[in-house]
Amino acid sequence: MTQPSGLNKPFSQSSVLFPSRSSPFVCLADPLEVLALLLIHISHGKTLRHAALEVNWQRARSRLGQDVTELEDSPAEKHPIPFGILFIATLLQAIKLFGMQGLPWTTVWAGLYLFSYVVLAMIGFLAPKDWRDSPPEMVIETPTGRPTWWKLENLSKALLYGSLGVHFICCCWVLDRVIGFVPDGEPASRGMSAAAFGPYVVYMILITLTMAAVVFAPWMLYQVFLWLTARGHRWNTLVIGKTGSWTEETKLSP
Repeated sequence: MTQPSGLNKPFSQSSVLFPSRSSPFVCLADPLEVLALLLIHISHGKTLRHAALEVNWQRARSRLGQDVTELEDSPAEKHPIPFGILFIATLLQAIKLFGMQGLPWTTVWAGLYLFSYVVLAMIGFLAPKDWRDSPPEMVIETPTGRPTWWKLENLSKALLYGSLGVHFICCCWVLDRVIGFVPDGEPASRGMSAAAFGPYVVYMILITLTMAAVVFAPWMLYQVFLWLTARGHRWNTLVIGKTGSWTEETKLSP
């Protein structure tokens, strides 16, 4: 939960949404983004190790800036023994949590956090050993800002807004359960019956989708406008190689 999330990059540290990493739904969306990026690189003909290298550097540049060409070792690489002790201690607590009975939601939340940790650790393990010293080639767009394909940042935003929407629905349901709680032996006048639970969830989902459509409709229309205006035009991109030299290429839109 304390590790930086790629889904937090659209917001500054002073933003209200910056602590969204603590949400189990955002924590689930984060590894889904990583897996999607990995599949995108593999679909473009790259090997699994090279795709993991690209994903690791892409996440690092999204946090530290596009001009980063060197990364420090991770805490696990700098201090392997203390990291191993903390990992074993945390693993024992996780095993105890998964072994408890009567806590299904807590087990699910813990599973989501553990899934995120395992996926991010596997991406680092799949990359070449010296991946921190081997930055891949980086393509920088011209000031016109015309992308060659759908921006990958949009994937992060879609996952972030979707996960926050699910979190909002879950919070509304929990709030309704707390407000409508009826002790045993009292008439269930305030509580919501089981028959009304299904339509209530559907109603909350429709309300959330409507609010999201109203808020983000201008942004989505603007993205469609950029995509339409970019078709049929030529633009230049600047490519930085590993040596740091600048070369200029001319590319055509698809």
